[in-house]
Amino acid sequence: MKLKLIPFVVLLIITILLTGCNEEKNKKKYDSAINQVITLENKYLQKEKIFSDTQILKREDTGIIVFKDGKFIELIYDVSGKQIESSGVLIIQ
Repeated sequence: MKLKLIPFVVLLIITILLTGCNEEKNKKKYDSAINQVITLENKYLQKEKIFSDTQILKREDTGIIVFKDGKFIELIYDVSGKQIESSGVLIIQ
């Protein structure tokens, strides 16, 4: 019985490792696009006087969702206790 479980466990471990590697690859793939959207969001927040010129939205304080291979990026963050959802559409040339 235990011998039949060994291939299943090995396959499960390999799947978990490969999924983790792919996630890291995708994270790096979208880094510049995410940074661009956060920069644009900071400019908007400062222009609309929601943030002062010294305040910035930091990536680590932001929930980030990537859709359509990085063409749509949604940011979720809190401002004054209010949750904000902001979507960015990137034009990749």
